[in-house]
Amino acid sequence: MSSTSSTSSTSATSSMSATSLSSSSLPRDLKKFTPRDAHVFAGKLVLCAAVSAGSAVWILTHDVWTALAGQFVLGVMFAHAVELQHQMLHGTGIRTPRWARCVGTALGAPMLVSYTRYRVLHLRHHRFLGTDQDTEFFRYSAGDALTLTAMGASALDVRRWAAALRDVVCAVWPGRSYDSGMNRRNRARIQGEYRCMLAAGVALAGVSVAAERPLVVTLWLIPLVFAEPVHFLIELPEHVLCDRTSPDVFRNTRTIRGSRFSCWLTNGNNFHVEHHLRMAVPINKLGAVHGEVAGRLENYCVSYPRFYRTVLAHAWRTQWARRDGAPRAHP
Repeated sequence: MSSTSSTSSTSATSSMSATSLSSSSLPRDLKKFTPRDAHVFAGKLVLCAAVSAGSAVWILTHDVWTALAGQFVLGVMFAHAVELQHQMLHGTGIRTPRWARCVGTALGAPMLVSYTRYRVLHLRHHRFLGTDQDTEFFRYSAGDALTLTAMGASALDVRRWAAALRDVVCAVWPGRSYDSGMNRRNRARIQGEYRCMLAAGVALAGVSVAAERPLVVTLWLIPLVFAEPVHFLIELPEHVLCDRTSPDVFRNTRTIRGSRFSCWLTNGNNFHVEHHLRMAVPINKLGAVHGEVAGRLENYCVSYPRFYRTVLAHAWRTQWARRDGAPRAHP
């Protein structure tokens, strides 16, 4: 299918889905960003900061092995922070663009995720999902070939880290280009955000030297070993084992009901069909949108454990099918 026909199909399907949802007459307060939504998001930021600070204190006041518990929690907060950053990409966290970019850059910094770059590519993803123009910021190999090997590689995502570190270090040179279709203003913003990350890394290294403690390792590198696989597990359910060739969001995206804890940790990413249908609805209101579309969901799971069991079973079958030279297993 050509990109032109794909795009027009996407627009038609998205329009049809939006019309269907609009006809369900969502309450007006669900459709707009209110002061209460801002307060809910501020509370999420404060909780994330508090847990992160508490984890850092635990790490600094305990021996190497006991500190691992704090480093695991800090890594989970790194992943959670990227999900909070995701909400801000859609303007439903902090309304003021300048403050949104500042806070968004800080949230993504531990995992070297540029706010502007993520925003541009992610909004393209929303626009072109189901076509060959789709652009995921986190391009996990497990999304293309779901095997145990691919899942392991995606959980560590060494290639992303190599590319991200290169972009951060090379940000000191002017004129860097990022992805295709980036305008000059966005390129400058991305470079500025990477420079801020580099400055933060140098500052942490300086404090490490002054304090004669390996803070870069204990407060960043070791937590990252936990953060990357946790973030992969958060992102994986969105579209895997769905029909990515279809522009119909009910076919190419998944929703997981989940628990209150998983909804908090993923920052509402479990309601992913609902998010793609109405991406301007604040994350904390997606549960209400779910009630409007629950009967139409084609890819739905009641819990994350059940989803992961299904995915691991499929990856196991595919892994052995390829090893034996059999045709690739289908979901």
